[in-house]
Amino acid sequence: MRIFTWLILCCTLAVAIHRAHGAEGPLTAEAAAKTFELADQALTIDLAASEPEVQSPVAMAWDADGKLYVAEMIGYPVSKGEGRIRRLEDRDGDGRYEHATVFADRLNFPTSVLPHRDGILVTAAPDILFLADSDGDGVADVRRVEWTGFGTGSQQLRANALKRGLDNWIYGANGRCGGIVHRPDNPASLGVDIHGRDFRFDPEMKTIEAIVGQSQFGQAHNDWGDRFLNWNTIPVRQVVVPPRYLKQRDDLRSLAVRDTAPAGASTQVFPISPPPAQFNGEQADHYNALCGLALYRDAALGEDYRNDAFVCESLSNLILHRNLTNKGVIYHSDLENPQPVFLASKDNWFHPVNLATGPDGGLYVADFYRQYVEHPRYVASETARTQTEWQRGKDRGRIWRIGRADSAATVPAPRMSEATTAELVATLNHPNGWHRDTAQRLLIERADPAAIAQLHSALSKANSPQGQLHAAWTLQGLGKLNSDDVRQLLRSDHPQVRRHGVRLAAMLGGADHKKINPLLCTLSSDPDKAVRFELALALAASIASPDQVHDDQITEALKQLALRDYADQWISEAVLAAPHLVPLIQRVATGEAWKHSLKQAQMEFLIRAGRRISALDAEQIRELAKLFSGPLSHSARTLLLAGAADVLDDNMTKLKVLLATTTEPQTSSQAILFEACQLLEQQSTPDSVRVPLLRLLAAAPSAQSAERAEGVFSDVLRTSRDPRLLQAAARGLGHVGTNVAWATIYKDWNVLGRVSRQQILLAAPSSQGSCDALEAALRAEQLSTQEIPFVVAATLSRSGQKARQEKFRALLKTNSNADRAEVIRDFATIESISGNPQRGGAIFVQQCQNCHSMLGRGSQVGPDLSGSGRHTTADLLQHILDPSQTIEPDYLQYEITTRDGKVLTGLIAEETDTSLGLCDAQGKITSIVRNDVREMHAISTSLMPEGIETKMDRQAMADLIAFLRNPSRQWLGND
Repeated sequence: MRIFTWLILCCTLAVAIHRAHGAEGPLTAEAAAKTFELADQALTIDLAASEPEVQSPVAMAWDADGKLYVAEMIGYPVSKGEGRIRRLEDRDGDGRYEHATVFADRLNFPTSVLPHRDGILVTAAPDILFLADSDGDGVADVRRVEWTGFGTGSQQLRANALKRGLDNWIYGANGRCGGIVHRPDNPASLGVDIHGRDFRFDPEMKTIEAIVGQSQFGQAHNDWGDRFLNWNTIPVRQVVVPPRYLKQRDDLRSLAVRDTAPAGASTQVFPISPPPAQFNGEQADHYNALCGLALYRDAALGEDYRNDAFVCESLSNLILHRNLTNKGVIYHSDLENPQPVFLASKDNWFHPVNLATGPDGGLYVADFYRQYVEHPRYVASETARTQTEWQRGKDRGRIWRIGRADSAATVPAPRMSEATTAELVATLNHPNGWHRDTAQRLLIERADPAAIAQLHSALSKANSPQGQLHAAWTLQGLGKLNSDDVRQLLRSDHPQVRRHGVRLAAMLGGADHKKINPLLCTLSSDPDKAVRFELALALAASIASPDQVHDDQITEALKQLALRDYADQWISEAVLAAPHLVPLIQRVATGEAWKHSLKQAQMEFLIRAGRRISALDAEQIRELAKLFSGPLSHSARTLLLAGAADVLDDNMTKLKVLLATTTEPQTSSQAILFEACQLLEQQSTPDSVRVPLLRLLAAAPSAQSAERAEGVFSDVLRTSRDPRLLQAAARGLGHVGTNVAWATIYKDWNVLGRVSRQQILLAAPSSQGSCDALEAALRAEQLSTQEIPFVVAATLSRSGQKARQEKFRALLKTNSNADRAEVIRDFATIESISGNPQRGGAIFVQQCQNCHSMLGRGSQVGPDLSGSGRHTTADLLQHILDPSQTIEPDYLQYEITTRDGKVLTGLIAEETDTSLGLCDAQGKITSIVRNDVREMHAISTSLMPEGIETKMDRQAMADLIAFLRNPSRQWLGND
């Protein structure tokens, strides 16, 4: 009887799971076409290809004759060697690709395809392959590895999205697996590390570069060569600073990438399909699986769509549309529609994963069409992970075409491989971006000498700004662009043409560069901000070049830009990156309007300028000191030093040296700090300026000024709610606070807000005085030991003098069992305890949020835990209680020994060609110059310390895990 009952229950559960996961089966392509809803009724969606001609498509691209190459990831998620490249042809011109050939097979999870010379390039980590058909039978018989060393983690996180840029480089997305990329005939030691960065390489396969920005699956360019990225939870990010200006320019990297969405924009989506097949309890009504970003580069859908962004939400069966509006230097994707869905399907087997503008002007959609898109490695249930038919539907797949309902569905297939040079040059003016890109590629690959004169002519006679740019960059790719060509661009009526004229002028060499400089410098008064931004970048880079002879025209143009655009964050940052910083500051900040009460824009400019002075050499510091004692106002000099304090927050010694060096008796450091206090008291001072002012106060040189600084910090901690101000005040108190000041803070503990308490406790281990005050407060029961965040308790118990460690171990009860397996076994009983996710949310805020984020809230020191629901309770216990057992590659801890003998440990949070940013457990980032590193190696312990079980019992752990499995923003409380 018991067996019979058990069988009935199992069958019932199986049926319920089957129904919940949409197992009613796939629809035919014709039936699926009826499930779509388009927000724009003027558009329609038609089938371009379906199984058996295409299966499990993830990327697509057209060759010069309109043949469609499709990357098929049939083996996803577990079977190697089942990937293919399919070549599709529409031979009868009816809009359906009815003829299919397996161009290449036995590939390991191909993620993108790009026509190149007489074949194609394919990303199939660890390689980028070149495939070609040399005998005309439709099957690739040439297979060559061009680059290797790409990481091979989760298939959807591997290198992808090969795209050819307007500048003739081939760009790719990192994915998230990183790698050391090199030519196959070179050792890895000569490779390029792309950890945390995307990449680009030249078409001749001679050079590969790691470039700023990291896209997960998809990256794209608009008509003007601007690059955009996406992440699974961020639809569109803009790369603001082009790669050529970032070489050896660490100071601009933090500004180089930005989210195009306004702050606080909703992340909600509105699917019309049944709930998707999920195993992890994740919320599917918010951004979850964004991918396949494309910029639409035609007017066939309507002129309003040109250069707009489209991105797939593969889990929710949606495609989103973002109107990208250029506002000066940057693009904004404002959401005017409260339900931002461009296309939705009622069929939950519809999984759009990639998009592309076709040669005919249609927006093409790669539909992975199968039941599941989850990867089993992220599924919590072992039963589901091992028994689910993950590849159900792998033999299916669709390519859809979105076009206007009132226009012809198709246009004749291109035959550009047969085009003459003159025809290709004429095609550079085509209204469709694919045609222009393809013509530019073919002209450069053919390298026909007859093309040069035609291109020079086309540049001056182009009937569109896009055509003019393609002609110019084609000449550049052929090595034939000259100063006369650039002069035409710089005199154009179109700002984008002038902007690229500036970029190309900066690439000219020798006599051509000198010829163009006078005209180039006149653009400091250009009416367009994007042009002036490009000019600032180019001139600053030019004057910083060791080969550049000092040019008064360039210096004067930079001064003019600084004077005109000090209020524009982007232009002023670019100008301030120039090496001759002090004269720029003098030109801007000594005018009559800068001598009295300063406006917000003036304050923020001085803070930006001040961030640069921390890197000045001794001679320039002496120049700055003269400026401080001369025409510069007290407020201006104080704000400049506050800017330096903003970047030297973790190097108090250097900050104090700078303060002492730049202040003479008549402008003493005491006066500087007094002025800082006055600025902090002014209501007109914005918070963005208050934070660096607080950091400047932390360098108080005397007992008298330290006492005043203590009062300011204490007032901020009592009254502010801004986390940035609270953090700066708490750290400042850690630097200068006496035992009395810290004791006063703890006496006021019951009236302080949650974020104030959090920042105070994070700063508590910073000095002996702050540690003593915390110990006294705990013994006086002014606060509970339960309030101490685990990361702080671990720091107090394991660092500093041995006597102090022992004292805090006893007080905080942080002595943990070294046998982590035994601890995990002790907590395994929570499987039978009912957890309360609301209480768990409070525990997360107190113990975890200092290092981890959840649903967009918290810190980025450790992994984002928003997807924790995919793990079993046993897995979560393993990660929480024995954090060093399994460490993700992105979160490896490194030990760095500097040349002066210092030993630092932490995560590599920032990495450039010249510096490393090392992040400790409390989120503080220390910048280290690469040349100062004597030794660096990964260590096997997690940044998260062991022993969190000393801070929570089994019920609390059950509550925390209940929250991780079923998170909600409402349980994270208010800041």
